[in-house]
Amino acid sequence: MLKRFFFAALAALWAGVASAQVAIQQNATHLDAATAVAFAQAAVGSASTATITVPSGQYAYITAIGIDLAQDGTGVAVANSNTTAMGNISGGPQWTFSCPLTISSNCVGVRENFSVPLKSAAPGTNVTLTTGSGTHIQYTVRIYYYLAP
Repeated sequence: MLKRFFFAALAALWAGVASAQVAIQQNATHLDAATAVAFAQAAVGSASTATITVPSGQYAYITAIGIDLAQDGTGVAVANSNTTAMGNISGGPQWTFSCPLTISSNCVGVRENFSVPLKSAAPGTNVTLTTGSGTHIQYTVRIYYYLAP
């Protein structure tokens, strides 16, 4: 009788350990994670314009912006270059940066991550970011965003 009780207790203990395993569920995508990138890189000497195409009834939520420039060293130093237009964003934010004159210089002008995404001002209206332009300079623009109502 004691043997039978011992084996029954051991079986119950084993079943409890086996059933104590918990399934782990994957977390869904962070609700404000960027899901797309608007990219622009115009020819040397031209302004670059990155455009977010926003469907009807949706807003663009910008989570980060990156602006770089490259120059060939035959022009002039870049002093206080700025983005000249940020369309469909309240307040029309601008970013300004400088870059010394060096051969094959690559400057990281702007790397800005927003803890609270910038929301487009009007639904269904495209968002644009346009850089300045300059001789011997090429701008690259990246806008990280997601679309939602």
